[in-house]
Amino acid sequence: MAHENTGQQQFRAIAPFHTRTDPQWAQSVGWYVGLAPVGFAVRGTDAFREVMAGAGLALKRARPLATVPLPRITELLGMPLEPRFMVSYMDIRRTPGAEQWGEWRAFALRSRRIHPHEVFLWIMRSHRGVYLSFRYPDTEGIRTAVPRYIEQTRWLMEQIANEGSEDCRGKESETC
Repeated sequence: MAHENTGQQQFRAIAPFHTRTDPQWAQSVGWYVGLAPVGFAVRGTDAFREVMAGAGLALKRARPLATVPLPRITELLGMPLEPRFMVSYMDIRRTPGAEQWGEWRAFALRSRRIHPHEVFLWIMRSHRGVYLSFRYPDTEGIRTAVPRYIEQTRWLMEQIANEGSEDCRGKESETC
């Protein structure tokens, strides 16, 4: 979708990674997170499986950077300090009490801060399904582009959930 919408050959975003890997923090409360740049190829000729393999590898490579202060990373990469596009994915199904979150009416809180250049997506997988929420500036171009991108994302996620990806259909021995 990124290639189809922009013609870009690379998908680039800032991704949050949890940094609570030391057992001493297992019972602590809070969101221990670092940010890291992620980039991978999104050529129009690549199959979904190839794009996802590249995304997975990019995330594995980026994870160690989440412990480095973002200003230092952006300085080394020559990037602007403020993230422009951030994608967060959380699978909360193993979180203690997650099965009761629906009846408890629990939900994720996000900042209401709006920046004229930031587009943020949050994807959360729970026992009840996959949820997508987003924040973007109210400018003429983005007001059209982001809802279209969100609808395409919703459609693609629904297609994959119901049928698998085009290059995975009928291959029951493999998870796509």
